[in-house]
Amino acid sequence: MKFSYLFLVFLVTSCSSDFNQIALPESENPNDSALLLRGVADPIEPFNRAMFSLNKGLFEYLLYPTTQGYNYVMPEGARTGIKDFYKNLLYPVRVVNNALQNEWEEAWVETKRFGINTTVGFLGFTDPATDKYGIKLYDEDLGLTLGHYGWEPQMYIYLPFFGGSSERDVLGNIGDNFLDPASYFFPAGPVLKFNDISFIARDINEVLTTQYDAYELQHLLYSVQRRAPKYAVSTASEPESNCVQTIYAAYVKPEDNEFIDKATEGSISLEGFRGELAYNIWTHPEAEKTLYLLPGLGEHRSSSRIQALAELAYKEKYNVITFSSPFNFEFLKAAPKSFLAGYIEDDLVYIDQIIEAINTNVETLVVKGSAKSKAVMGMSLGAWYTMNLAARNEGRFEKFVVINPPVNLFEGLTAVDDLYRAPFKNNDIEEARKVANVASLKALASLTGSPRVSNELPFTHEEAAFLIGLNFRFTLRQAIFAGQYDEMTSFYESREGIYQKLSSISYKDYYDKMVKPALIKRGVKNESIVESVDIRNLTEQLKAEGDFNVFLSQNDFLMKEEYLNWFKDNFKGKVDINPSGGHLGNLIQPDVRKRIQQSLKN
Repeated sequence: MKFSYLFLVFLVTSCSSDFNQIALPESENPNDSALLLRGVADPIEPFNRAMFSLNKGLFEYLLYPTTQGYNYVMPEGARTGIKDFYKNLLYPVRVVNNALQNEWEEAWVETKRFGINTTVGFLGFTDPATDKYGIKLYDEDLGLTLGHYGWEPQMYIYLPFFGGSSERDVLGNIGDNFLDPASYFFPAGPVLKFNDISFIARDINEVLTTQYDAYELQHLLYSVQRRAPKYAVSTASEPESNCVQTIYAAYVKPEDNEFIDKATEGSISLEGFRGELAYNIWTHPEAEKTLYLLPGLGEHRSSSRIQALAELAYKEKYNVITFSSPFNFEFLKAAPKSFLAGYIEDDLVYIDQIIEAINTNVETLVVKGSAKSKAVMGMSLGAWYTMNLAARNEGRFEKFVVINPPVNLFEGLTAVDDLYRAPFKNNDIEEARKVANVASLKALASLTGSPRVSNELPFTHEEAAFLIGLNFRFTLRQAIFAGQYDEMTSFYESREGIYQKLSSISYKDYYDKMVKPALIKRGVKNESIVESVDIRNLTEQLKAEGDFNVFLSQNDFLMKEEYLNWFKDNFKGKVDINPSGGHLGNLIQPDVRKRIQQSLKN
């Protein structure tokens, strides 16, 4: 058995796909590549991917179910106390490494924290140093100390049970282990670490479920966190920026943290598709209506934002059904290989077929004919699809709710390109790289929070714009790779080169150099393509739709003044305009969610 596994690792390490089989367009802006996040060198990527798969399996089938059971029987307050106790117990690691880096003030602060929490905090089971006195924790370890003296990570290593690391941090972890009191009392160390994991297990599961290549994401996050210089981080913030406000969208989640567990996963097969397409359905026991929820650009059907909107409809006694965006890897892996998302006539054909196929499944297996009234709700790109469905409705749906839609799809996609390039405001590449690094570090630091007011997000406008653009750039990379390369690629193969090439392709490149040529080759006229991207060409059809509700943000980066006026002039009484929130960021506000929920009532 051991020999077979090692042979498998050797086999996948030795094979590689010919990514040159598919011609890719050259980037219109070569400087884009300067802002790409660079991971620590990964020369043994196939082996690392094999270890990642092993860890993923252990997490999915052992660790995650165990944490769910643990969280069920152990009150959150008790788990928090154990977490604080372990954090306090690791004081020797922090104080020694602060001292080794000549950070004597920070070492003294750590000593004060330890004294307060050990005494006033009942051996560290509470954290008054933070909660009462606002004393910051300075989390240092031997790996960072070695980095302080110039040892940059040279090779990424993914270890069974331990996860991503490097040759430097492996050595650092060994050293830190001698300073960790729990390591001397087995199994105290593993038990305390398990308790820490119980707080983030659901988030880890969401990443593994909703990301096309969770290995690469983890590799990049590790690299940013462990390789970036300390001086890069500042607390500069511009809370009035529409891009900073947009960042709130990353924190939108359902009120019920276990809402996803109420969903049932189904799948359908469509003629011409390469595989089955999965969908989620939340079945309400008193449902008299069904809502189809269309995600934003590249969004997965199980994302936290989708869950939050699904929860609103569920509260109004809807059955809620959602499937992944046509720009999402799950959709593209199932769709015909020739499919390129973004041409509404093609996208709508598939969306219509999917809805009809799911509807047949649901009525037969779940709803038993009780939920005949149907509605559609979408956000961002999903809202654009929803408006196109409304204009072609012909009585199939009784209600439409659209949230922050683009008006002109091509202009919306190119606006995303501009956000990615925001750090280039002075055409200084080195300064732009610094902005990108600072933004990435701040994003990592903010992941543990759950902000409610804008000044809790310490981003400048350029930093926030870059992060939004970077997120969409990764979405495009995943879309192209999943649609064009997935079938010719093993998960265990190195993807560094092709990922670097794909990451330099902008949405304008994608639309002008991939989508349009493919459509023109099929005989679609250029004027038809241009007409299809602007929803205003369907104004009269949309005005004829009765139950049509629109939610907009006045400072959405997709919303020009002329677009706002178009909505106001043509859909009086149906448009709810929020003065702030950027793009989808106001979904974190309870009053906005309440108004959306109200629009779903009969």
